[in-house]
Amino acid sequence: MKPKSLIIMTPGRTAQVYGPEQISRIEELTALLHPPMSAEESEGHPSLLEQVEIIFGGWGTRRLDARFLTGTPALKAVFYAAGSLRGVVTDDFWRAGIPVTSAYAANAVPVAEFTFAQIILALKKAQRLTRLCRENRRWERSRIDSEPIPGCFDSTVGVVSPGTIGARVVNLLKNLDLKIKVYDIAPNAPLYAPIEEIFAECDVISLHTALLPDTAGMITRELLFSMKEGAALINTARGGLIDEQALMEVLTARPDITAHLDVLHPEPPAAGSPLFALPNLFITPHIAGSMGSECRRMGESAIAECRRFLAGEPLQWQVTRKMLETMA
Repeated sequence: MKPKSLIIMTPGRTAQVYGPEQISRIEELTALLHPPMSAEESEGHPSLLEQVEIIFGGWGTRRLDARFLTGTPALKAVFYAAGSLRGVVTDDFWRAGIPVTSAYAANAVPVAEFTFAQIILALKKAQRLTRLCRENRRWERSRIDSEPIPGCFDSTVGVVSPGTIGARVVNLLKNLDLKIKVYDIAPNAPLYAPIEEIFAECDVISLHTALLPDTAGMITRELLFSMKEGAALINTARGGLIDEQALMEVLTARPDITAHLDVLHPEPPAAGSPLFALPNLFITPHIAGSMGSECRRMGESAIAECRRFLAGEPLQWQVTRKMLETMA
């Protein structure tokens, strides 16, 4: 007999993650008790929660707390088709010993691809020159004589934290004729470049560190001021890693450098934030992660984990309490 399942997540985003093909595969593996529902809607179906054995989640899923666990006595596994589980799991859930997986590795794919593209554009100073052409309404070809372009040969790129995403970025960069420097915040990590060296010597620096108490504000005014002439900083990790007040001051004092931020702190920023007025700061609204059809990759990851679970095979992307201490 197939195990009974439910899909619980934000309705407006469910179809992005679990499309018709994904729903069909879920129904092949499990007995889906109800069409996808929101966390709020699930509270109105206690009889379904009493029966459910497998939950497929995603953005806006139910918080896995004591109250929820009391109402789901048959629950055997949770397959989460999104990245971070912070705000989803609780101490009560960990004590229950129920396995939970995350699609963080699937979500890492588009983040790494986006970052790779941003690095190439930064090495070509494409966004800076695009802005100058638009603002000055002229062909800015002569600008490259006074502002040399590093390009993608023999330049140096720094990657801060070689975790799931950072490691993917490094592997993509190996396809180019670049020098790569890596800084790892983990204690007892292999010999990597000091972060001071990364900021002082790299043409582009890309951040991939989880936001933790020890990493909040780790990109200080001193590091930012030390950046190589014409260098660029890219952040697709978490906005809180950077001292944003210091960043604004440094970008004002150092018009030669640029920052490319896909994440801010807080999000969304306050209306009229001075960040948007800085000519050498380029902001995208947190789009590096899975967007559009890319979200289906996360749904496929959750389904693949369910298939492994039902076959008695080791889970590939199970998250443990210990792991979550250093994850985004």
